[in-house]
Amino acid sequence: MVKLDNKKIREYLAHSDSGPDKTKQGKRLEDLMCYIFESIVGVKLERRNVYDTYYDQEIDLVFSNDFMRSGLCFLPYLIAFECKNWSEPVSKNDVILFAKKLRNKGFTVGILVTQSGITGNESNRAYAYGEIQRTLLSDGSKIIVITWKDLCKCYRYRPNRGNA
Repeated sequence: MVKLDNKKIREYLAHSDSGPDKTKQGKRLEDLMCYIFESIVGVKLERRNVYDTYYDQEIDLVFSNDFMRSGLCFLPYLIAFECKNWSEPVSKNDVILFAKKLRNKGFTVGILVTQSGITGNESNRAYAYGEIQRTLLSDGSKIIVITWKDLCKCYRYRPNRGNA
């Protein structure tokens, strides 16, 4: 059983939820993902800010997952994370770019962490939801979305502003 300090998580959420510096807010969201996922036995942060050969595509976090001893036995050895601490939902085009990064680096699973969700409607698979499905069907890559709202619910965080 993973032991997490909910107070510490709520502090991460509060710090990534405020301030004028969007870069710092994004890094704090990445730090939160590191704290949560590195607490899982067998999961380890391998690298931050992984660029491709041409330095025009970057993946925020890459974790290794020893699925033989991990609570994430259903996920592959390497997992890519993209953290978007934006006030607007992640668009279809941003999902396409993330899928391309996954494909170019050979990842089969990517986790998209987003403050404001993704565009479209899950029930009719419109916009970003449709791209996630197309990525699975065409590349076999899975994109898992974790929203700010999900994190706030899990860790009983009530932000000062009304977007969660």
